Amino acid sequence: MLEELIQREQYWIDKLKSASPEYGFNICPIAGRPGDQNGENNSRATISEDIVIHIKKDLSKGLKIKNIQDKYNVSYQTIINIRNLTAWKNCVPELNEEIIKFVKRRTFKNKSRCVKCNKVIYKKSNRQKYCKDCAKR
Repeated sequence: MLEELIQREQYWIDKLKSASPEYGFNICPIAGRPGDQNGENNSRATISEDIVIHIKKDLSKGLKIKNIQDKYNVSYQTIINIRNLTAWKNCVPELNEEIIKFVKRRTFKNKSRCVKCNKVIYKKSNRQKYCKDCAKR
């Protein structure tokens, strides 16, 4: 059944020339196989792999997004997508863990301990001294 569907898909790809940019939007000219859409081969890629490597190195060192944006002339959202690993996660995967660790360190910068039970609390204001449980008592 699956082979018949793939053959049928291939028939229409060939007949309508949908793999050609002049006539259609198919990325892969062969039915049943997704094209290599990672990195620079992705049709929506706006930067090269070289730049991504440098951006990831800068993110792992703790450079601010605004500085990276100015340095490589890329959009803020592109850097956020690289940082959050929604884009380019397969490029230099060994840096991903460093970036995640750095993001976690910066996210919970404003933490403290409850005065009564010594639990870690993430303060919303400088006045907050108690965790949710102790504040209810």
